[in-house]
Amino acid sequence: MRPGLLLSLVVVVTATGFAPAPMPRPKGFRDDLTAFQGQWAVTKYESNGRNILGMRMLRVQIDKQRWQFHTGVGAGTVTASYDIVLDPKTSPRSFDWRGAGMPASQFIGSYQLDGNKLTIVFTNAGAGMARPTSFGTIRPGDYVMVLTRDKS
Repeated sequence: MRPGLLLSLVVVVTATGFAPAPMPRPKGFRDDLTAFQGQWAVTKYESNGRNILGMRMLRVQIDKQRWQFHTGVGAGTVTASYDIVLDPKTSPRSFDWRGAGMPASQFIGSYQLDGNKLTIVFTNAGAGMARPTSFGTIRPGDYVMVLTRDKS
């Protein structure tokens, strides 16, 4: 084999053999929506520093884009249903809730998903209302909810 051809072959094999791996795709809407699926227990629900949850048991069932609040044990009673739209490209990640069958019932908020813990801050989507983006300092009239994945 000629030396020039051999050198070219070595260069091609070396160059392609050490090509960098493609960058991982950032998590997107479908990934977060998939991670949301299932049953969650509400462990904290507050507004204006007041505990809204009280002594009641509140659960959330997320199936596709439907978010349902349940009271009681197990499936319990559905108290409210919302369609959720996620936007994982914002910082922090954001969501919109639209009341299922209740077009006037709309909320806007932000979320943090950390394994089996979901934290959301939200407010009514009225005219001029800004989406809450702080998980530490909650503005008057905003709500904060912490959910943990139900292991049962």
